[in-house]
Amino acid sequence: MQREQLGVSEEVTVFKSCMMEIKLSIKNYAYLFNLFSPLILIFFFIVLYIIGKYIVILSMGGEVKYTFYASIVAVMFFFSHIYDGLKGFRKAPPRFIFTEDKIIYDYFKDRHKFRRKVEKNINDIKSIKTILNSETPHQFGKLNHKSLIKRFFTDDIGDNFLYFVVYLFGFLSLILNLPIKVVILLKNNEPLYLLRKNLLIEFNDDTAMIINIYSKKDYEETSRILNENSNEIQTDLILNIYLKEEK
Repeated sequence: MQREQLGVSEEVTVFKSCMMEIKLSIKNYAYLFNLFSPLILIFFFIVLYIIGKYIVILSMGGEVKYTFYASIVAVMFFFSHIYDGLKGFRKAPPRFIFTEDKIIYDYFKDRHKFRRKVEKNINDIKSIKTILNSETPHQFGKLNHKSLIKRFFTDDIGDNFLYFVVYLFGFLSLILNLPIKVVILLKNNEPLYLLRKNLLIEFNDDTAMIINIYSKKDYEETSRILNENSNEIQTDLILNIYLKEEK
């Protein structure tokens, strides 16, 4: 996937409050990966089970209850949500935008009409590491620096269970996402080493951004911009991480 420049209308939207020269714009595909996450697969199998169950009931002369029709309505709403998400992504996809002194994340969570813009100063970068699973649920959020042992003794049971579920979901997503990313890179004649060149950028306020890389050109340009501001990319590779969404 090649580097793309913003259209005039999108550029005006992103820079309503500050007119700055865009050095680099990277489309964020994590939204699409999350839209078709393992939860969708689980939901799909549940739907098949429900439909199969009621087909058996009908074949045996049983009566179809209202729950079957409620399930059909739920499926329709579910696929309507996916359609709206795809339409919104195509119209104005989330982007990471680099200017002379800022990194801007322009994105939407559920509906493209409700967008959010996060601006972080490049000078406020604390560290830059590489991450394997870049299509996480949140591309910007708060980092939790507590160790697993400290978290076990200081957090309540509900929080610990939530972290366990999130990390488990993250690794499941990683297993499903990697083959798809391999196909995307090969299709676009990009090197496979880019799988481990996604960037985890941490700032001084303990917030972080995850920038997924899909082209060698984007990675080289990002590295150049960061190096110009005395920010080096560390060789540490993180497999999976959870960022707590900032409200």
